[in-house]
Amino acid sequence: MGSSSSGARAEPQVVNEESFKVTCVGHSLVNDTYEYDFFVQPPASTGAPGQTVRRSFKELQRLGHAMSARWPRASLRTPSRPFFEVPGEQGEVMERSLRAMLSLEPFPRSTALRHFLGIAMPPPADLSDGHVAGHWRLGAEMRLPLGAAATVMSFCEAHVALKVCTRVCKALQAAVLHPTSWPRLTVSSRVAERCIDSLCRILWRTCVGVQVLTLDLTFQQGHLGVALPAQLLLRQLRSLTLRLGDPEAQAFACDLLSCVESPKLWELRLSAQLTAQLLNAASMALLPTEQPLRRLALTALPDARLGAGTVAAVRALLDSAPRVADLAISVEDAFGGDSRWFERCGPLETPVLQTMMALNLESLTFDFLSDELLLAISSSSDRALWPQLRRAKLSGCKRVLEDPDGMLGVLLSKLGEELEEFPVAMKST
Repeated sequence: MGSSSSGARAEPQVVNEESFKVTCVGHSLVNDTYEYDFFVQPPASTGAPGQTVRRSFKELQRLGHAMSARWPRASLRTPSRPFFEVPGEQGEVMERSLRAMLSLEPFPRSTALRHFLGIAMPPPADLSDGHVAGHWRLGAEMRLPLGAAATVMSFCEAHVALKVCTRVCKALQAAVLHPTSWPRLTVSSRVAERCIDSLCRILWRTCVGVQVLTLDLTFQQGHLGVALPAQLLLRQLRSLTLRLGDPEAQAFACDLLSCVESPKLWELRLSAQLTAQLLNAASMALLPTEQPLRRLALTALPDARLGAGTVAAVRALLDSAPRVADLAISVEDAFGGDSRWFERCGPLETPVLQTMMALNLESLTFDFLSDELLLAISSSSDRALWPQLRRAKLSGCKRVLEDPDGMLGVLLSKLGEELEEFPVAMKST
């Protein structure tokens, strides 16, 4: 039960500054714990109204730890809970702490701070190092257009271009960050919180021209993700590969997939703890495609357990890609002894199979064989499920396959006459 706030202040007036403002406007006693109301006012230029959010002191402490980890040099001090809590004074202490955080991020980008303040709008792009128009001066009389210089930079290794070329002059720095310089972008980090800001900055600068994007990200600490800047749209993307090692990386990937508006996307590879949220975001990314997706790979990280919601999301994703010819639904290190299965749901134990049967596949990798799936395959009236199938790589667990030897006969009778490669592996668990 909650009680009305005592000594509540009036909501502050709108502040015409280009930063978020926060003010403690009251408190309430909820289940013997004080919770505090904060009025959050967006910058006037956004035209968005202010809102009031209710947060506890424990939530502020968690936010403080996350922001201290994200800004280790800022000396942020998370207030400690006093022995005797005086709500009015404690609200002012929390307000000062939030204002210190907003001094570091006037328009919050950190996921933890955005969630605390209830901010949904994307942050603006950082234009502090805007492009330099004109030419790159090579000598007293020779000038090279920045577009041509950017084309030259596209043949350099990314780390060389960023660490060396950007220090030569502003014109060459602009050439390095020109979209023409980045037809391909590959970033791999096991401590993604250290590079996530630079990655967002590069993505915003190069999103117009990047065609092949590969990200392998894992955050070592939770709640250190960031929001992608506004107006970041990937409209020329042809191939997207995402390997996501933790939930924070998955949240970032969902945000990134919402930025994909490419009619040319033909390859999508996801390697993660597959969730319905991630797969639904991938389905939305396929909506603008004019040239249908031809290659789709979904790789679950070890010890995968795909529940009914995830199975339904896989099916929806396959419905969004009816022209896929190369399909992989697999487990990382599939032959290494990890348990995996589709959760049984409904009369057709593996509903994804219905959608898979409608595809004209040429290559198939599938690591979730089960007796129910084999029964559905053998009962199919089609003589060959995929007449043009040339490569099939299958695996499963013996504990969900009563007759692994008999499975081979069922599969060979239904996989088509064009089959050239057919490795099968069973694991005993």
